[in-house]
Amino acid sequence: MKKLGLYIHIPFCKSKCNYCDFYSVSDKEDFIFQYLDSLEHEIVNFLSSSRITYFPVISTIYIGGGTPSLLQPKQIKKLFNIIERHFDITQVEEVTMEVNPESVSEEKISVLKDCINKIVSLRKDFKVTDVLRLSIGIQSFDTEILKSIGRNHTIENIYTALQILTKLGIINYSFDLIFGLPNQNIKHIETDLFLTLQQKPKHISYYALSVEEGTKLYNSGYVPNQELQFMMYELIVSTLLENKYVRAP
Repeated sequence: MKKLGLYIHIPFCKSKCNYCDFYSVSDKEDFIFQYLDSLEHEIVNFLSSSRITYFPVISTIYIGGGTPSLLQPKQIKKLFNIIERHFDITQVEEVTMEVNPESVSEEKISVLKDCINKIVSLRKDFKVTDVLRLSIGIQSFDTEILKSIGRNHTIENIYTALQILTKLGIINYSFDLIFGLPNQNIKHIETDLFLTLQQKPKHISYYALSVEEGTKLYNSGYVPNQELQFMMYELIVSTLLENKYVRAP
């Protein structure tokens, strides 16, 4: 039977980032439980309309957003209970959740670990630390740049989140960063790379800023300097290669 990847979108944010064109709503956390109920109805309807009478076998689960780490512990448990009720999770090899530094807490990550442990218990050849992967939305280590793009976290939030992951034994996490942001220069990229490499994340995703229609950046008239952005790109590629980070094909 073919294994599938399951993507679940959590469309809730504290506020909308200035560059973001993904679907999300802000200050609507009161609707999360209702959304999870609707999510389960959608799964049931999809399986029924597709005439799928068996539990689809899932090999990977990716929970993106929005800001999935806005989910409270009870909501995380509810989400994974929904997944277990409708999918065959005995073959799951990786579960990834996107998190923002300011909404990481020890209780949330502990509950997430417990949910993954329930999955892992079905397979003797895996541990929680093998399966659970967190994708951390760093974007930049510069406070002023974070403010300028509408991010809610601070540098202190980043390090607090990393301390929580270390305490709980979470070793498989990735950093998401952006280059070409307003007021960002080569020195900022050098600093971001230096601070990122200090933490030795297993994976680094570095995105070139794309200004999409309808975003606050687009409405402000901001256009990235392509020449500067290319210089940043070359610096990022060469620095990561020097530090043994191999680009995915």
